[in-house]
Amino acid sequence: MSILLKINGEDVRLESTSSLAEYLEGLKLTAPDSGVAVVRNGEIVRRADWGAVKLADGDELEVVRATQGG
Repeated sequence: MSILLKINGEDVRLESTSSLAEYLEGLKLTAPDSGVAVVRNGEIVRRADWGAVKLADGDELEVVRATQGG
């Protein structure tokens, strides 16, 4: 069964439910020094909780990666 998420304002369909950590791992964003922050349905998700957060149909995520610049 697929689920529909809104990620950074874009509709994204996943073919199966997964944890937030599994989704981010697929994007190569789970390294401890990756500088990634996630907001799910308006609430910040602590990195320590990524594995426990199961993505559900209708979730809205903002995935932000820190970058260097001036």
